[in-house]
Amino acid sequence: MRFFRGSVWASRSVSLLVWFLAVGGVYGGEPPSFTLDPSTVTAGRTLTVLCETTTSLRNARAQFGKTQTRFYKESPTQWRARLGIDAMEKPGSHTLLLTGASGGRRFTIDVPLRVRAGSYPVSKINLKPEKDSLYTSGAVAADGKRLASFYTKIGSSKKEWDGAFVQPSTGVVSSVFGARRSYGERPPSSAHSGVDLANAEGTVIQAPASGRVVLSEWMESFGHVVMLDHGQGIYSYYLHMKSRAVDVGQRVKQGHLLGLMGQEGVATGPHLHWSLAVAGVRVDPLEWVKRAIP
Repeated sequence: MRFFRGSVWASRSVSLLVWFLAVGGVYGGEPPSFTLDPSTVTAGRTLTVLCETTTSLRNARAQFGKTQTRFYKESPTQWRARLGIDAMEKPGSHTLLLTGASGGRRFTIDVPLRVRAGSYPVSKINLKPEKDSLYTSGAVAADGKRLASFYTKIGSSKKEWDGAFVQPSTGVVSSVFGARRSYGERPPSSAHSGVDLANAEGTVIQAPASGRVVLSEWMESFGHVVMLDHGQGIYSYYLHMKSRAVDVGQRVKQGHLLGLMGQEGVATGPHLHWSLAVAGVRVDPLEWVKRAIP
């Protein structure tokens, strides 16, 4: 198999259209085109890559750093991949790697990608000794590892959501996604992996989009926890709940009751921690509310 690489570029205001021409011999049909949206992505947000081709597309992957995802078929001529860009990603010039086979030829393509720094505050959180001990004992790290063992899976290939997500609960945003968290006297070491919505204990929590329940259990660090697989590498999860109302394997529609808000685990008051992962990387879930990501 011969490889082919990009040779023609065309810029757009919100996306980058790249045509790739076959090198050597006759290409079996029109060469595929790849559209990046957005063309410059902010750290902590979602990047989509649309492939359009009149020929077959096989084993196509998009990779950014160590994160890799597959292209999912949308129509006979369109495939789409989605990647999360980590909130701590270094701003500047990077490379997106596209691989696969189309029209009987394999391709390996390096696409320049620019990452813009996010504007994230530093927040200091003072915990009571019994809450802080969940960090020092390693419980938070262990529970976080268990969560990751679910949202980093390929999961369902079926796209469950349609259009924009809705906020899973009402309340005040008490901590934004990406905030550099400092617990007690410890220096900031990581970015907040979700959005915190604060309201009265017992406030209803609903599914922001259709999906399947893949996790529903109690965790020492996070209280009652629910995670949804929305398909094609998109997961969302909900922490610190007082109670949960769904079981593993259950399918839910947008607006379905997931549980009630609480302050279980590492929490300073009643609130919901809502995270959304794209290809295993947590991104700002409110981006998925503000715009419909295909």
